[in-house]
Amino acid sequence: MASWQEERVKALPDPPAKIGQRAFLHRLVIDYLDQICKDHQIVIKERKYSVVRPSSVAEVRAIWITEILTPGKKANHVFCWKNSYDKSVALALCAGLQLVESKTILITGEYYEVARRMAKNKTLDELRWFLREAISNMTVRSNALADYLFALAKIPLNEFDLKVILFDLIVRKIIMPKQFFAAYEAMKALKQPPTLCRLYLAFAGLLKDQSALSLTKRSGALFKYIAEHSMERPPWWKKEK
Repeated sequence: MASWQEERVKALPDPPAKIGQRAFLHRLVIDYLDQICKDHQIVIKERKYSVVRPSSVAEVRAIWITEILTPGKKANHVFCWKNSYDKSVALALCAGLQLVESKTILITGEYYEVARRMAKNKTLDELRWFLREAISNMTVRSNALADYLFALAKIPLNEFDLKVILFDLIVRKIIMPKQFFAAYEAMKALKQPPTLCRLYLAFAGLLKDQSALSLTKRSGALFKYIAEHSMERPPWWKKEK
């Protein structure tokens, strides 16, 4: 799926009248997020968009890469969001990181900030409030993801583990069969003793050039698999599960 320019996303037609009064318009979400980021002095250095069903009830997936660095200055914070005009989740956001050196994007895939619809008699001020709170929370979650990578770095893997994980990821369609050799070479390239963190970063690197839609889905699924395999629950899961 080809990437979309922001101007094309903002020019998408409004939703049908029967749902239009309660849907969040894509252009408004972008404009409000822009203003909130400016208010918080957050610079967005790159934006990636994908659009599903552009000619009808459009759904937008977006990845915004910020200039905010984690405490160790090894990764930038990433804000991911999706907005839909149909009966699915209307507006939701999740957190991620982009590694400074490799440009690999890591996405948790957990859309923890969700606004299903604008309730009757509610104003757009409520949308602004929701987005402002979501941005503040995503900053915290991106730092938590960076901390979680240190925990994964302490989990060693043997050759059997590596092969089982690779097979599982292909079966689950997180890594495509045609990427098998690239994934296998990524494993072999782990010159230092392999850990779950190094394997996660190696496989995530295979996904970084995909569209925003594919990247959010597969990177999120990869993170979930790694987190489950590690038996070390991310800190934010303990509070919500």
